[in-house]
Amino acid sequence: MNYTLKNGAGFTLIEIIAVLIILGILAAVAVPKYMDMTENARTRAMEGALADGLSTVNIAYAKLMLSNAGSATTDQIVAKATANKPASDEFSYTFAKSSTGVLITVGGKAGSDFSGLTDITGTWGASDSGSTPSTTGTTATTTTTTTATTTTIREHGPPHGFPPASPWN
Repeated sequence: MNYTLKNGAGFTLIEIIAVLIILGILAAVAVPKYMDMTENARTRAMEGALADGLSTVNIAYAKLMLSNAGSATTDQIVAKATANKPASDEFSYTFAKSSTGVLITVGGKAGSDFSGLTDITGTWGASDSGSTPSTTGTTATTTTTTTATTTTIREHGPPHGFPPASPWN
């Protein structure tokens, strides 16, 4: 017995239309979500670049405090941060003196993926409890507080508890 299909050449027109409708619905839902995720990623990257600028100011402040016997002016911090800007092909950094400390402005460089975005700014200032950098951006507000911790390190020997202490120490 030999059976052959007479009309088994492929999909029917109704099956193809059903698949196209399903793909259209998926595309209508997925594309806007993807665009939102892309914009959110760009915003977060700008905020990360601002954090990099804040780190630059923190490092400048720390180096000045160590080299100038515990004193650093805002002008010195701005000059040191400007001389040691973060290396980036995507972002430009500007450090300026403000009434509250150091103003950090981050923008996208021309020709980068971030060139059309609004610049984001943040401020770094010292408070009574030490350095308290805070950032205020045009798209989001972030506050970062640096807390000082004290770690006691033994003069010599292994870390406490490892290996077990010897009675001859």
